[in-house]
Amino acid sequence: MLRINVTGFLRKVDYSHNWSDASIRACRAFLDSNRALFDRVASDYGVPAEIITAVLWVETKFGRVTGTNHVWSVYATLATADQPENIRANQAAYRDTIADPARLAELDSLVEVRSKRKAAWALGELEALWQMSRDSALDVLALRGSWAGAFGLPQFIPSSYLRWARDGDGDGRVDLFNLADAVASVANYLRSNGWSSERRAQEAALFHYNNSRDYVECIFRVAELLVAR
Repeated sequence: MLRINVTGFLRKVDYSHNWSDASIRACRAFLDSNRALFDRVASDYGVPAEIITAVLWVETKFGRVTGTNHVWSVYATLATADQPENIRANQAAYRDTIADPARLAELDSLVEVRSKRKAAWALGELEALWQMSRDSALDVLALRGSWAGAFGLPQFIPSSYLRWARDGDGDGRVDLFNLADAVASVANYLRSNGWSSERRAQEAALFHYNNSRDYVECIFRVAELLVAR
């Protein structure tokens, strides 16, 4: 858990399966079967239905793969990333694969900085989980999600849930495992982070959602193929 969260940046993610013919057909069918919901949210928030569909597909395949990790434990474990023995263990993970001493020293320094940053960040997410338990009916100790601590159809982290999650079906609850709430929450997240009619603003909003240029391009590609189909 610690290793992938701290050193995962060394691995390039391949998003290409998300825009295969089969994937686009699945996205098209899902969007069509929930058209009223997506169109309503798109109108309310100004974020195209195809973009929201693409995000939910790439993140969890519309809820089929939301993760099995105990969210509280993910953050509790990650909060120890700055311990010297854990920093050394993460540095050892790549040591035998890099021959250049200068590059190795650079990575060691980067991993140490990331470890300290991740530990502080995890403590903040634990505080957000505690706030969630106070402000909602969610059983945060039962939450399951990704190895990064994200949960629900849109894979929000706890602090994102507190800031941007929305009740999309008017039942008075915000449940990111509920489709209507997930769709509204993605749209609200993107709008709140600058989504507009300008491509540069759209890219920035998506990059805020997931700090990966490849991810951003993947979302646009899936959405564009959906529009064209």
